[in-house]
Amino acid sequence: MNRLKQLRNERALTQADVAKFLNVTRQGYANYENEVTNPTPAILIKLADFFECSVDYLIGRENEIGKVIINRDLNKTENELLQIYRNQTEQKKQFLMTFARGLEEKF
Repeated sequence: MNRLKQLRNERALTQADVAKFLNVTRQGYANYENEVTNPTPAILIKLADFFECSVDYLIGRENEIGKVIINRDLNKTENELLQIYRNQTEQKKQFLMTFARGLEEKF
């Protein structure tokens, strides 16, 4: 699952960030990246949704990441926030993530 690490690093995320989304431990997620264990089909689908790619891309059956947009559970404000985030430079995205994490800790 080397692509997991690549996708995570491209988004300046930690293993803990992805693990939290998946509701697994950081070590559990690290085991996927290091190919110690394989994710279940349900986890693969969550990872594909999270990284906006196909499961086939994650498992190496495709070389094109494609653009899979998953917005089915987002309301109008959440979609707007996501669009604003996507339109930022990587540096601004990192700032926004730091700011959001700070909000999460304070409230």
